[in-house]
Parts: sequence; structure tokens; C-alpha cells
Amino acid sequence: MGPEHTRNVERGCLSLDTRQGDYARYHGNGGWPGDAEDADQFLTRGQIYQVSRVIVENWSSEVVLREFPGERFNTVLFENVE
Repeated sequence: MGPEHTRNVERGCLSLDTRQGDYARYHGNGGWPGDAEDADQFLTRGQIYQVSRVIVENWSSEVVLREFPGERFNTVLFENVE
């Protein structure tokens, strides 16, 4: 497998402290089965998006992006952009 198929361990993971207005890059690796496939319907791998909010729940966390306010995506599919 090439680097595009590596697990999230080798990539950055979106910090749960990410704030509204911060930026995140979608890499699409990791998560639950189907997370990346669902996100790929809206997002482009390698593209940078602006964070509206991060939702932390008991067993998972999701990010809402300014560009797609009605959608939630698994935070492990993203990495912070400085």
C-alpha cells in the first residue's frame, strides 16, 4: 500500500481543542468503516477547510466545516493546519 492508504497513526489528527475559524486539511485516513467514503462525497483529499466547530461525544468526535454547515465529519479524517 502507498502512503495514501496509511492509517491515521502516521498522519496528524485534528485536535479536539480546534477552535472556530481554524483550518483543517482533509486526508481521509482512519475512522469507522464508511466515514471516509461518506466524507469523500463532499470533500477533496488534501484540501483545506475552515472549522465551524468540533463536537466531542462519548465515543467519537466530529467536525463541522464552514463550507458544509449541515454535515458532520469524523475528526480523525483531518489534521490541523498551522
